[in-house]
Amino acid sequence: MAGGAQRPDGAGSGPRRTGTPIGLPAPEELSGQPWVGEAAVEVLRVLTGWIRERCAPFTPLSLFLGGSAVHGELCGIADPAGARWFLSDLDLGLVTERLVPPREQAVIREEAIRLPGEGPAVTIGFYTPDRLAGQDPTLGMVETARCGFRLEGALDPFR
Repeated sequence: MAGGAQRPDGAGSGPRRTGTPIGLPAPEELSGQPWVGEAAVEVLRVLTGWIRERCAPFTPLSLFLGGSAVHGELCGIADPAGARWFLSDLDLGLVTERLVPPREQAVIREEAIRLPGEGPAVTIGFYTPDRLAGQDPTLGMVETARCGFRLEGALDPFR
């Protein structure tokens, strides 16, 4: 959706600040390849609800998407026989009121890999507001703050 066109839900296109709660992005916002974008949105649809429920004991405040997806750069390869490979992953960040212990983070990441469906791999970073505010900025986090998608939650983790 080039040129700042509007999605049916009223959200603008292109990079948007994480502080704009938009829900799930449209497939074309994630990839120029329709099948890749559609698969990515389906993975995000399943994951957002699953993460909300799975991490409820830690009080989720915000779930955001960063990485190449927010620039529409997810990609994959499809061969003539119909096999498909995803070359990009989905980079998610979860901000919770209480820190998810490292062992529990590992379990959650493993469980996320085994969720049903076909789509890009998922990486999940776990943060608390204090930890996020106090860490040295990395290039990835600076980029996410500039143009990531906030998928859920009232907290803007970068303000």
